[in-house]
Amino acid sequence: MKKYIYLIVLVAIVLPLGGRAQSLNVKGVTDPVQAMAGRKELMIPNAFSPNNDGQNDIFKIANITDEKLIDFKVFNRWGTILFRTTDPREGWDGTSKGQQQPVGVYGYVIRIGFPDGYVETYKGTLTLIR
Repeated sequence: MKKYIYLIVLVAIVLPLGGRAQSLNVKGVTDPVQAMAGRKELMIPNAFSPNNDGQNDIFKIANITDEKLIDFKVFNRWGTILFRTTDPREGWDGTSKGQQQPVGVYGYVIRIGFPDGYVETYKGTLTLIR
């Protein structure tokens, strides 16, 4: 009777912060690591509490500086746009047409233009807590 030894190899791929694996389309840069070196990870909250206590009352990108905010949209669960802006100083206050929106989960799509010409789309959900 022959005995066999099996070798199992596990391979782990480590992605940069944010875990996005996609091709880069950067003018004049052929090395993706070099292209991403000039970009920072944006801080997008996953919850906020618009209850006028002065803490986390507005949903917005916390650390946008040299980047261009191309589009920032917040949707309800039916896909209705509740908030939209291109001004990086603005954020969603949890209202739509002057009405407070209910506690729940909302979707967002944010498009950011980086100084190197690369455009990134961020999609996710946030929880509105009162």
